[in-house]
Order: sequence, then C-alpha cells, then structure tokens
Amino acid sequence: MKLLSIYTNYLKTGDLDEAQLEDVFNAVDNTGDGQITTTEMEDMLNQMLPFMGMAGTMGITLPYTVQEMKSMIPEEVDKADADRDGQVSFTEFYDCFKAMSQAS
Repeated sequence: MKLLSIYTNYLKTGDLDEAQLEDVFNAVDNTGDGQITTTEMEDMLNQMLPFMGMAGTMGITLPYTVQEMKSMIPEEVDKADADRDGQVSFTEFYDCFKAMSQAS
C-alpha cells in the first residue's frame, strides 16, 4: 500500500516532498473530485487501521492513538480549509502540511 509506505517514511523523516503529498491527497480523495472531506479522512483512517496495529513490529511509534486521530479529523479539516467551503483542496492540503512541518 503506497499510502502506508509514504506515512512510514514521514514518521521516520518528518517530511514529505510535493509528489508524496500529492499521492497522499489522491489516496484520501476517494471520489476523485479534487477535494478532501471529513468523511474521506475518516475512510482513509479506517483503511489504515490494520497496518497501524503492526507499527510497533516495524519499529515505528505512532504519535497518537487511533481514537485521538479520529477525534482530530474534523478540527484538522477545518484548520486546512482556508476558503471555508467545508472541503480541502490540494493547495490547502499542501499549505497546511508545510506550515505544520515548519512549526515543528
């Protein structure tokens, strides 16, 4: 699963390049409409649950529990939604990720 590989790389390095971010965005945007919704974020998290359970065996420590991640989704979508349309475009996704990366 490409998304899992990208996430694993992010946890190890703390950064993603634009092509990786676009891959993540497209994997989450399961309707293919160029926007990410809260529901799509929840769907992505649910798809990754089996792999998250194996993180420890891969030497990866997850920064949050699954329940914490689920509770963060609406807030994170709201933070990224610069134009306040209830969805996140790739530009908003990219800008939000880069701002978070620079803050850490």
